[in-house]
Amino acid sequence: MEIYSPPVSATKNGKSLDEILKSATFHPSIWGDFFLKYDSDNTKITDAEQEELAKHKEMVREMLSQTPDNSTRKLELIDEIQRWEWDTISKKKLRNP
Repeated sequence: MEIYSPPVSATKNGKSLDEILKSATFHPSIWGDFFLKYDSDNTKITDAEQEELAKHKEMVREMLSQTPDNSTRKLELIDEIQRWEWDTISKKKLRNP
C-alpha cells in the first residue's frame, strides 16, 4: 500500500528549500575531516595477545566448570570476571590513549 503525499514546495523570497539549504555558509570545523578518514590500528591483535587471550579463556572455562551450576558462587565468579575485564580495559586505555 503506497501513501501519496503531494510535493511540498517551500519557498522564501522566491527561493526553493534546496536553494536555501545549499546556500548556507557554515564555518569549517576545527577537526576538518579527521574522523571521516581516521583508521585505528587498535583493533589488530598481536600473536602474544592472542596467546594470552586463549590462556585466560581456558582459565575462566576451568573455573566456571568446577563451580556447581546452582551455586551463587558461579554468579559471583561471573561478576568478578566482568569487573576484572573492565578494570583491565580501562587500565590499558589509560596507558595507551
